[in-house]
Amino acid sequence: MKRVLLLFAAISLFSSCDWREFDDLSKSATVQVIDGPDSYSGSIFGQVVTPLSEGNFRAPGLYVVAGTGEGSFALVDFRSGTPKTSILPVQLDSAFTVQALVSLQGAEGAWRFAASSLSHIYFFTLTEDENGFTLTRDQSLDISMESEPGFGRNILPVDQPGESYAVASTHKLFYAAQDATVIETLQLDTLTLPTDDGVGFNVPFLGTFVHGGVNWLVTGGSTNPGAGQHWAMLFIDLDDTSHRVLYTPAQSLTGAQVCTVKLYDLDGDSHKDLVVGAGQNIYVFMNDPLGVELPFASDPDYTLHDQSRNIGQIIEFGDLTGNNQPEIIASDPSYQAQSDDELGSVSIFSNTFIGGTSQTVTPLLSLSPNSKDEKKFGSSLIALPTVNFPGRDELVIGGMNSSYLFYITGIEGDNSPAADPR
Repeated sequence: MKRVLLLFAAISLFSSCDWREFDDLSKSATVQVIDGPDSYSGSIFGQVVTPLSEGNFRAPGLYVVAGTGEGSFALVDFRSGTPKTSILPVQLDSAFTVQALVSLQGAEGAWRFAASSLSHIYFFTLTEDENGFTLTRDQSLDISMESEPGFGRNILPVDQPGESYAVASTHKLFYAAQDATVIETLQLDTLTLPTDDGVGFNVPFLGTFVHGGVNWLVTGGSTNPGAGQHWAMLFIDLDDTSHRVLYTPAQSLTGAQVCTVKLYDLDGDSHKDLVVGAGQNIYVFMNDPLGVELPFASDPDYTLHDQSRNIGQIIEFGDLTGNNQPEIIASDPSYQAQSDDELGSVSIFSNTFIGGTSQTVTPLLSLSPNSKDEKKFGSSLIALPTVNFPGRDELVIGGMNSSYLFYITGIEGDNSPAADPR
């Protein structure tokens, strides 16, 4: 059954609202549509975004949107309840097109993030005073795009408070210092998977965790096309001077390419669990702190699936129900429903499957826009704490040229369902 949602008017110079219709929304929700400013130079508003961090936590009600060229950043601020969007002027190369954003550890009123064009990486500090927001470019890390395709497709702080970074290109992993100088390089495309004769990892995604007092960097990749299409998890010992590498192969699992890798404490035991998106499935490996060398088994504990959607592309976690248990949110921005248009789709999974006997999990909720004007829905996902609803997150979903602020209530596990007062 389709239900039409009233999109509450965002009383902001740059935000606009109208009626939108979403398939399969069996419970209630309010949605605010957040459009880019008229003077915004980006043509991808909503697709490349990042929340901001205060210490080890996300800043309530703030996120940054990237676009193209000079003046390519915008800030969305809904700390007062109503989204307000403003340009963040900063001097960049005229050809700089942001392909990736990542939040770095900062503080309230002094937030930090990095932006990558897949050839250059810029580091920024965003400050706030009585006159508003100011964005300052700190330093940059540049590698020839011709020699390192995909440089900066993933950036990850590996020390606190961000003293060094791991930077991925298509086939290599760079270890960079805080002053943005490259310390060393790990060649991923020469590594041989233990499962077959294929050589080479591609499109690495990154995460970190600690086990047995050892700091580990984890990435997922697949063999080059024609080499069996196997994928595996690769674990790099950051404390070992030779950076020893361990594998957790998963050759029997479907999904020829790892789309994303996430580490998140799903069951509240203070240990990060491993979540891998590959094709139409999301694989969950629960952390076993008693594991001899690694805390993850070769085979997943659970598999998340949603019909014909390639939900392994983008994954987010957030407590949308206020029950102190994070939901798993996944998207397929290229999902095609009844037409050739890539409308996109977002799937929301409860984590109540943890500890259960069922290894295959289906979503609580699937969201898809009906209008052909709404394309690439699910291009970005952010779960943010807000001042409106303490103890639960609101969900920001990016489309081709807009962001959508969802407040969802009444789904399974909702601790205190309540209507949106806005």
